[in-house]
Amino acid sequence: MAEIQPPASAGVTSLRGQNLNAVIKSVDMSEEMQRKAVDVVVLSLEKHDLEKDMAMFIKKEFDRLYGVTWHCVVGKK
Repeated sequence: MAEIQPPASAGVTSLRGQNLNAVIKSVDMSEEMQRKAVDVVVLSLEKHDLEKDMAMFIKKEFDRLYGVTWHCVVGKK
């Protein structure tokens, strides 16, 4: 699969009304999957405070949506 050039950033608004800016640096996913990834990340930020819980939520959502074998790491830097 050819690498897809992502948009430099995508602005989204969280359920709490916060303006968030998603920056996608490197990706090998369709634009639809990229948009879904941003949506899932926003939901994880809304539901969880700990990075490990956010990562588990994102992994489980992608496993559910696209099949198993996804890995997710969440950190501050």
